[in-house]
Amino acid sequence: MADELLMAIGSRVRGLREASGASQEDFARAAGMDRAYMGKIERGAQNISIVTAAKIAAALGLDLSALFEGVGPVDTVGGVATD
Repeated sequence: MADELLMAIGSRVRGLREASGASQEDFARAAGMDRAYMGKIERGAQNISIVTAAKIAAALGLDLSALFEGVGPVDTVGGVATD
């Protein structure tokens, strides 16, 4: 499940970046990150901290919560994800 979540987040980041028209290199620079690191995030190969997520959201001009819209497990109990 963790791999699926990382891939979903990465796909969301990539989609938002592409929609903004930014290259991966320019976007990574705007977020204060290395392009290779951003590539790992977009491929779902890199777990990110909340601080990194906040930097990505800021570079996209989004609130942090908007970065995660539509991302996450669908099986929940009382708002908490279940495995």
